[in-house]
Amino acid sequence: MTVVGDRLYSLPIYFAPDYSKYKQYGEFTQEWTPMQVQTSMQPMRFECTGKISGNGSYEITFIKTKGNDNLKIGGMKLLKRDEVLSDINKSGVLSSENPDFTFEVDVKTFEAGTPFYIDLNACGEAGNDVSGLVFIRKK
Repeated sequence: MTVVGDRLYSLPIYFAPDYSKYKQYGEFTQEWTPMQVQTSMQPMRFECTGKISGNGSYEITFIKTKGNDNLKIGGMKLLKRDEVLSDINKSGVLSSENPDFTFEVDVKTFEAGTPFYIDLNACGEAGNDVSGLVFIRKK
């Protein structure tokens, strides 16, 4: 943005992040930052409205992108409004050696215009210095 005076300035330029190296995981949904990560197991909510586009099977992948700590995952729920569509009790750890973790879910009661959410039970191991991305891919 260029500012010449109080009333004379250019429009800001925004460059969207490039997620092309993650295209095999599907569509970018959201990211998480250390501010969202607790050191005890807590739910983290991600809105995914518009990423669930109809009935079918989906892969929801969490990818650690940076940070010195690991993210411990203790399960995930996919919700349509407040209705639980999938409750998967699968655990794992996102680390530098294993940066991605995928859940598979089936959607059988899709409704257009309905909000969808992912509730991930997770915590930082030894701290909250971990950031990452969430992707959804229809199979």
